[in-house]
Amino acid sequence: MADENEYETDCVIVRTENIALQDHRPPSDCGARKQPDCHENVGAQTEGKTERQQVGPTIAPELEKSSDTIVVTRQHLEAMRRYYMAVKSAYFNYSTLDADSALVLQKLFEQTPEVLSTSNKQGYSPIESALSQKKWTAATHLLDLAARKNPRALQHRTATGDDALMLAVTGGGENVVEKLINLGCGSLACMHYNASGRNVLHMCALGSSDTILHKILASLSDLLKSQQLAPKCVTAALCTSDCDGCTPLHYMARENRVSMQKAVHQFAQQNLLRFDWDVRQTTGDRLTPLAMAARVNAVDACRFLLQQGLVGIDLNDHIDLWLQVTLSDSARSLLGRHCKLLEPINDLPPENLQKLQDGLQQKGLTDEFLLQLRTHWPDLPQLPTVSTVLLVSQNYCSSCRLVAWDILKSLGAADLAELLEGR
Repeated sequence: MADENEYETDCVIVRTENIALQDHRPPSDCGARKQPDCHENVGAQTEGKTERQQVGPTIAPELEKSSDTIVVTRQHLEAMRRYYMAVKSAYFNYSTLDADSALVLQKLFEQTPEVLSTSNKQGYSPIESALSQKKWTAATHLLDLAARKNPRALQHRTATGDDALMLAVTGGGENVVEKLINLGCGSLACMHYNASGRNVLHMCALGSSDTILHKILASLSDLLKSQQLAPKCVTAALCTSDCDGCTPLHYMARENRVSMQKAVHQFAQQNLLRFDWDVRQTTGDRLTPLAMAARVNAVDACRFLLQQGLVGIDLNDHIDLWLQVTLSDSARSLLGRHCKLLEPINDLPPENLQKLQDGLQQKGLTDEFLLQLRTHWPDLPQLPTVSTVLLVSQNYCSSCRLVAWDILKSLGAADLAELLEGR
């Protein structure tokens, strides 16, 4: 015979010694209950509190004072009973299905889909745990279950703010990325940022395959065309800096991911998006993507940015930027050929260029000499920009001198370059 403090519901024996049952079913007059007014006096508030206590769940005084009292609701008890029955069913399925563990687990999961929204001690949901370990098959099955039984689990985020799409991109799971996009998670690429301030586009630039980026961009393009996503969200995602001050554009340039740069450029053109490829870091040296690529000798990335006309080089405007960059020979050569300050020299006839070199060797770049140049060649009003470059090269760091020297050399002014170098 059961103890008087026990009751039986199906196969579950629940002891009520230290359990205070609460009934959250609304009272019959709940619709007529007066809502508390923040402007009522203290006495009225106290009276309202007493009223709420009377109509709300009651707890026995001796249990209310007990330190080991466990307060549960009837809903909790029902959930406990349901989980017990699910596990019990799994035991019998295991014996009936001849130890087919995969099918047993599948049936068990079908009965408890809400667990997909829970987290372990590391802050991962079951889906995120599978993705973080690159268990793609398990992740796929769990995603299917979530789509059918618990769609909210698809947007669950880890303790560090990563979502399923971020983990799939970081792990290189191309098929899982495509599945998540098909399940409607594509827009999260522009909406979710983790604790490091990074979104999916940052993660693509830092290590995923070109295929994954193409899938993400194709999804964003569809969302833009269907007006389910605002263009400003996409441009913000491309130009937002993480905790290191870098945008996805910085990482693509630094990692020399020219194919990704091309994909983003084409994506922007197709969707009429305009954003700044010359955006600076928000912290650190405040480099642009071009300067960051030049620093690590990512010449192909530099060449793409310059040849597409996405950025330009102007030592006058960005001298503080280039002072922070130590360039390799190949990077200097490339940047030199695209420096806007020396574009006028490109149009100089060979004989005039020779006169310019001779005059510089004899007199130096003085105001008197520049005045003579303007007198002889009035059609060259921008020629003093050469003076600016030479002045920069003489008064700033060695890297800037090398830039100016290589600019002049690459344009055919070898003697002028050697003069500048002090040879």
